[in-house]
Amino acid sequence: MRGPPIWGGGYLDINSVSDISNPPLFPFYCNCPAAIYAAGAKEATLVKLFEWLDQRLEETIMMIMLTVICVVMGISVISRYVLNDALSWAEEISRYMFIWSAFLSASLCLRRRSSIKIDMLMLALGKRLQRAMMIVGDIIMIIFFAYMLSGGVTVTISMMDTNQTSPALLLPMFLVYGATVVGFPLSLIRLIQRIYFMIKNPDAAYAEHLRAGKG
Repeated sequence: MRGPPIWGGGYLDINSVSDISNPPLFPFYCNCPAAIYAAGAKEATLVKLFEWLDQRLEETIMMIMLTVICVVMGISVISRYVLNDALSWAEEISRYMFIWSAFLSASLCLRRRSSIKIDMLMLALGKRLQRAMMIVGDIIMIIFFAYMLSGGVTVTISMMDTNQTSPALLLPMFLVYGATVVGFPLSLIRLIQRIYFMIKNPDAAYAEHLRAGKG
């Protein structure tokens, strides 16, 4: 019996013992009724929570921030041109939320494999070489994001020590720089997930890479 689709391609065979005993790296990658039934109600709730975090975390936070930006900027325009009273804090809120959205979007693009890339050379190679290049590329990005994370942590701690605040809202600036401390680890997690699935299920991961490139 074919079950629901598994993240990375393919379907879960509910009647197959091997699929249940050898699940993906993280159980929330698939909505597996057999696994949920066996785990029990509490475990099922936890699985669904992890699944939501994996599939909807970045989108949900970015959607909320975009909504707030639109509302705040709309109020700012009305206040400036209708009430003749400019809001000094509106631009600050929008700017800082845009910064957070930018760092979260890196993780989202990595999960969807929708980052801008030039793959003309890679597509001319064989399938095995393409998979190898994808893994090497992800490892290089892991090194880069780890280096950037160390710098982000240093700057954020510095902002906490100096108690620097924003001009209008008097918002602690470490909350703004904290976007690096959240965004870079999420990107690292997505890259580790990609490498795992490329090794664990290379054909499905390669097919997903091709679909993302065509999209």
